[in-house]
Amino acid sequence: MFEARLAAIEGADFCVATGSGMSAMFSSCHVVITEFLPKWGVTFELVKGNAPAVWAKALSKPTKAVHIETPSNPLMEMRVERMVANAQSIAELLEAYPEIKSVRFPGLKSHPDHELATFSSRSPS
Repeated sequence: MFEARLAAIEGADFCVATGSGMSAMFSSCHVVITEFLPKWGVTFELVKGNAPAVWAKALSKPTKAVHIETPSNPLMEMRVERMVANAQSIAELLEAYPEIKSVRFPGLKSHPDHELATFSSRSPS
């Protein structure tokens, strides 16, 4: 109902609405563009590269819309690695304070499941 109303407001034939972060779940907008939009007769051309000539050729055809997507979440892996490293540093710092009775963080060797956590969180090689 929301999509139909939004399409009517915008004067569009249809609308696809997603929750925040859904495009990341859909492997960016690629799935929407390649799988959903063609069901409504929307054609597309994927243009790879940053050469102006490549874009000029693609845009020389009648074009109604252009969607440009750039990596905005660098490999998420880097962010997670940084978060884990920060958590590890904080846990080690807290564990060193004699006033703190207990720190439960799987990255600490004192944690009962440290070996399991280390094994399950390692990157596949």
